Amino acid sequence: METYWISDDWKQQFAEAKIDTLTRLLMYTEGRCLSMHSRGSTFASQLPGGQIIFIKRDHFTFKKDILPELLHFKAPVPKTIREWRIFQGLKKLGFTVPEVIAAGFRRQFGMATVGGIVMLALEGMPLYDFIAVEPEAHRREYAIRRCRETLESLQSQGIDWPDCKAEHFMLMRNGTVGILDLERVTFHHAPLPDKKCQKQLNHFSNTVEHALAANKSITPSSPDNTQNTAAVH
Repeated sequence: METYWISDDWKQQFAEAKIDTLTRLLMYTEGRCLSMHSRGSTFASQLPGGQIIFIKRDHFTFKKDILPELLHFKAPVPKTIREWRIFQGLKKLGFTVPEVIAAGFRRQFGMATVGGIVMLALEGMPLYDFIAVEPEAHRREYAIRRCRETLESLQSQGIDWPDCKAEHFMLMRNGTVGILDLERVTFHHAPLPDKKCQKQLNHFSNTVEHALAANKSITPSSPDNTQNTAAVH
């Protein structure tokens, strides 16, 4: 069985780019490869109209990844399709996530095999990149605080996001905070335990400190550096 959906607004451009079928999408290699590994790949490309898109694909699906769905008697899907569903759930809760304009997958003998999604780029700058170059301490502190508050909001609503790195928070042009790389997110009916929350906050803080260390305008012994590092704890 094969399923492939394209948003009506983008069907013409997908046809011109020759990614209007799932087979073409899975074989598409135009643009810049952002990641490539045995399970999947991510490419940044550009449609004929100039729109930047990100293509994320599953080349195959591990059995361990679909086991939870099978145990709950749900039809298994590849990780990319699961991430699309996570986007939809988070968007309903008011979080800013990538917009998916196409998605598809194949099943063989009832089991998910390959799949992919096409996303529009979030219009902003990753927190990591921002604090690695921003010379003004108060601007770095404000950005870090906004992203930390977003993470805490997720946690308070029972949303477990293990990949909460500084590079996965986007400082949007409209002033909001976007989040991406959400394939490992899980939803729970109660706020996360304090221990798990602290572990994620520490993970976030460690990646923030790494970005601060890359900022050439901060010296290791300066009060500025100490102040900014403390702001993320």
